[in-house]
Amino acid sequence: MPLSNLVYIVASCAFLPILVAFGIGVLRFRVATSHERLLIVLAGVALVAEISSSALWRNQMNNLFISHLYVPIELALLLSYFSVQFEGILRRLIVRVAIGFVGFSIVDSVFFHSVLEMNDLSRTLECVLLITVSLLTWGRIMKRMEVTRLTHLPLFWVNAAVLVYFSAITLLFVFSRSILSASSELGIWVWSVHLFFMSVYYALFSIGLWKIRRKATSHN
Repeated sequence: MPLSNLVYIVASCAFLPILVAFGIGVLRFRVATSHERLLIVLAGVALVAEISSSALWRNQMNNLFISHLYVPIELALLLSYFSVQFEGILRRLIVRVAIGFVGFSIVDSVFFHSVLEMNDLSRTLECVLLITVSLLTWGRIMKRMEVTRLTHLPLFWVNAAVLVYFSAITLLFVFSRSILSASSELGIWVWSVHLFFMSVYYALFSIGLWKIRRKATSHN
């Protein structure tokens, strides 16, 4: 089977890990805290974005504008989720960074990159910001050591998902234009790598949503 056909089949099923995450999120919505519900909203937005993007791709239509819309929403929701783990100046800084990034993304899409082009600048900056906040969150968890079994903590799995995925794809977005202009086959291989890490991301994300429990039992 040609590589392009295999990628086409895999890409057509790319929404399934997101669907699983969203389905688990719906089941956990009633017992989730307000900031955990942001993750469920994110999974729903991601599902709509992925299905829409795949539909346009299958019909050979440009779908890059979806990324321009999705990226600022994704970063704002994730940073809002992580911000509750911090206090004082750092928490306010994370919130301001989220607001500032939304403004930057709008400016980037209007003045620097057409909505019909890859928003690699915004994507790369998003990766750097989320990796930084993820590492800060790990440090916060280790410093507090309030939970004896970290794997029972939803934050552990969500943070792992963010760190693994955005660390893995950063270079893909940095060199996306060069890769896509080099050869179509190389572009297919790169996109295959992205699909793999995206599946890992939503698998870890799903575990995090599944671990959501009522507040009284959340640290057991």
